[in-house]
Amino acid sequence: MLLVGLSGGIGAGKSLACAAFARVGALVIDSDLIAREVVAVGTPGLAEIQLRFGHEILNPDGSLNRAALAEIVFNDESARADLERITHPRIVRIFQERVTSAPVGSVVVHDVPLLVETGAQDRYHLVVMIEASLETRLRRLEGRGLSTELALTRMKNQGSDQERRSVADIVLNNDGPSEDIQAAIEALMELRLMPFASNMAAERPAKPGHHSPNLLTPDQTRSRILERINAIVPAMLIDENLIQIERADDALAKLGFVPVVSGYASCDPGRAVHLRIDS
Repeated sequence: MLLVGLSGGIGAGKSLACAAFARVGALVIDSDLIAREVVAVGTPGLAEIQLRFGHEILNPDGSLNRAALAEIVFNDESARADLERITHPRIVRIFQERVTSAPVGSVVVHDVPLLVETGAQDRYHLVVMIEASLETRLRRLEGRGLSTELALTRMKNQGSDQERRSVADIVLNNDGPSEDIQAAIEALMELRLMPFASNMAAERPAKPGHHSPNLLTPDQTRSRILERINAIVPAMLIDENLIQIERADDALAKLGFVPVVSGYASCDPGRAVHLRIDS
C-alpha cells in the first residue's frame, strides 16, 4: 500500500484534486470528514466535548455548533489543547483503521490541509502539493463568500508556497479548469503512483525512465529524497542515481526502498535511485 499525503494552501483546490484521485481509483481519506465523524451526534467524542465546554456548543438538534466552539478555542490555548486531546486520538484511530484495511498494492491519498504546519510530511511515502496563483485562490475563496481581507488573513496563518514546496515530492499546478488537474492526476497515477504501489507490493525495484507531471526540477527531487534519507541514516549523493549511506536501516522501507545485493533500491519510478552501503 502506497500512502500519499496531499496538501496545499487554502483555495489551491485540494478538493478538486481529491475528487480526481478518487475517480482514478485511489482510496481518499479526508481528515476534515473524519474530524466531523468523531463529533457526530451520539458519539463519545461529542459527549466529552459537551462535558468540557458546556451545552452552549450544541445546536438545538444536538449537533455540534462549530462556530460557537471555534470562538471558545480560537484565543484560548488551554481550551484548544483540551479539544485536541479529545478529538485527535479518535481521528488517528479511524485513519489508521482505514489505512490498514486498504488492499495490498493500492494507493491511499490522505488529504491533510495543514501538513507542512504540523510537520507531518515524513509519515508518507510521497507528499503531493497542489498549487495555484494568488489571483486564482482569491477568486475561489471569494466564491465561497470570504472577503479578500479574510482570505488573505487565512493565507498568512498558513505556511507559504516555498515552505510547502520544501517538503513536497510532487507539485501540481491547479490554476486551470478541472479537466487539467484531472488529466495531471490521471497521468501521475498511471505513470508513477500505481507502479510505485505495485513495486512495493512485489518488493521489486523501479525501472528508470519515468516521466509524469511534477513542477519540481530533477535537482529539487534529488534534494528531497536525500533529505528524507538523511533523516533516517547519514547519506551522501554520489551521482544522480546513486546515494551512499552509512549503514543499513529497516526504516528505509517507509520511503519505499527494498533490499538488494549492494544496499537498497527504490520502488518509486519517479526517483529510481540506489542506496549503496558504505563499506
